[in-house]
Amino acid sequence: MAENSRPTKVYARFHTDEKSGLTYRTNTILQFGNSWNIIGAAVLTNPGSAIIAEEKVSTEALKQLTNLTGNNDNWSIVNFNRDTTIRDWLPRIFNGYFAHQEVHELSGIILLYNLFNIKNQDLGKAVESYQKAQSPFLYTTATDIALINKAPIVYLGWGNVAQNELFKERAIELFSAINPNIRSHYDAAFEKNTFYHPRAICLGYKRWNGVKNLMTAFYQKFSSLKH
Repeated sequence: MAENSRPTKVYARFHTDEKSGLTYRTNTILQFGNSWNIIGAAVLTNPGSAIIAEEKVSTEALKQLTNLTGNNDNWSIVNFNRDTTIRDWLPRIFNGYFAHQEVHELSGIILLYNLFNIKNQDLGKAVESYQKAQSPFLYTTATDIALINKAPIVYLGWGNVAQNELFKERAIELFSAINPNIRSHYDAAFEKNTFYHPRAICLGYKRWNGVKNLMTAFYQKFSSLKH
């Protein structure tokens, strides 16, 4: 695999509600190499096991993050060693690995957002918490969506949770708000798509036709872009 298949740095904003004990992670940025050019975006289910690292955000990085998102507070460097989605699966979607292509080194940033922002690697518990959560950090914002739409391509991987009545309307709203040009590898009709979580891509890229077809279409578009 290419040397830069894993992120060089990951940044995010963490917000903890002391009353409920819930932690929300927003504005997650995966950086490959030193470039701050946006090479893609992804919207997954909810934040998992990645935690705040001891290393502090540099002055230069904070400047870049602020310019990128408009937010200058609560930024941390993320320790993603235990988070296989950030560490391995999401980069492999973009670098060609799951499309059975020559693996390419990534350079730039991938914007990572979620269907909802409660940090918990146990999805069942995250959904339980979601039903009680009241926080301005629960969802991606209109500003977040505008930033996603500046990316040349987006991967949508919120999985079967989008079929849950708690989340389906939100998923449809997000799908509709994303520029059709950057999600053209999906069917224009929401209901005709399967939004495979990266874990499902990892499990099925050698044997499931739906995954094979999506990865081929996604990577054909991604590799045609100038980064």
